[in-house]
Amino acid sequence: MTTSPIHRGRSAGSAVLTAVVIAGDVALAVISLLAWQLEGGAEAATFALAGISAVAGAVLLLFAVAGFARGAAGPARLSHALAWARFAAVLLVLTVFAVRPGPDALIGFPATFGAAVAVVDALAAVLVTRAAVRRTADG
Repeated sequence: MTTSPIHRGRSAGSAVLTAVVIAGDVALAVISLLAWQLEGGAEAATFALAGISAVAGAVLLLFAVAGFARGAAGPARLSHALAWARFAAVLLVLTVFAVRPGPDALIGFPATFGAAVAVVDALAAVLVTRAAVRRTADG
């Protein structure tokens, strides 16, 4: 099985694709805000988590874009570390939601969907930033 080699250095295409992911995070934040305004209360708490996490994700992905655009490993490594911290924070907050208000805070389609979106979005950021580290790392 052959794979294409990873080209190190500047990658405008990867920077643009990461910018698209940032736009997706911004859209998720807006949708979460709308869900919070329409639903409110404990039912929308996981959507609030998804929105806040998406804003943090958009900011940390800017470092990945900088790494791709400059071909520098430093911003890419920083974004990867922050992405892992974000993923851990999302899991921690979901655990707090399950313990503090009780499991009812995570039961039901809207709450479960909001929690799943938050986890998947945070995990996607880990994967994107890992690609940034791999593409900008020195040999």
